[in-house]
Amino acid sequence: MKNTVLGILIFFIHSFSFAQTYIDSLELRLQASGSDSSRIYLLTELSNKYLANQPPKAKQYAQEALVLSKSLGSISGEIEALNRLGEYEFRQSNYAMAVDYSTQSLALAEKRGDAAAMARAYRVLGNINTFGFKQYDLALEYQLKAFSIYEAQHDMRNIASFCGNITWLYAITNRNLKEAHKLADRGIQLSDSLGDNQFLSYNYNSKGLIYMQEGKLDSAIGYLNQSIKWGTLANDAAVIAYDKSILGNLYLKNETIPWPFSFYKKLWLKAGN
Repeated sequence: MKNTVLGILIFFIHSFSFAQTYIDSLELRLQASGSDSSRIYLLTELSNKYLANQPPKAKQYAQEALVLSKSLGSISGEIEALNRLGEYEFRQSNYAMAVDYSTQSLALAEKRGDAAAMARAYRVLGNINTFGFKQYDLALEYQLKAFSIYEAQHDMRNIASFCGNITWLYAITNRNLKEAHKLADRGIQLSDSLGDNQFLSYNYNSKGLIYMQEGKLDSAIGYLNQSIKWGTLANDAAVIAYDKSILGNLYLKNETIPWPFSFYKKLWLKAGN
């Protein structure tokens, strides 16, 4: 047990150190850069890295990249900067602005014929319609468009990621569950081969949700616990919290759950909930 805990701790320290070293390296290169395309790349890359833990800085760098791209006539830079701003506004729950930036990015990418950039715009638009507007049909349309591009490019990492995105949508709308199982299994296999714990957690989450829709609560609980396991290794607090919230509801529905969950269930029901 001590060795397991120590191993997880070392993994976290190593992952954080590697990520921070990369960011520090980008910052040093940014300080030494001029007003050219290399600076645009550094700004958009840093904006992406700061999205999760320093959103204001992510926005600042994306805005600077957009201004510089327009002044240099760099369409590719403008596409990426708009994509970062769309992602930033989505994470801030400013969905209308997120759609505006992402749609601009998509239009430029389509005009340029840049399939990879189109897929990135589709992903953000899909997430906005999934978690923001809850327009699941439109969200699925965007996610499938991105997925088809990554399939054509044989991009295994993004295929693994989108297996999780698409199966989650199938699961929460309770449709295409047979296809959802196949996609989630594929996502798990690919994520495992890539050694990507975060994508493993996403795809295990989808499997749990699919089994929940099928009324197979024991299987659902097992897969959600797997999602928590891999989410912990990936240091993804959001997926862990989401898994636990679903598990809480499942334990209340399951008559064969162990103590102490059965005890708390009785108290919860006795209180009239």
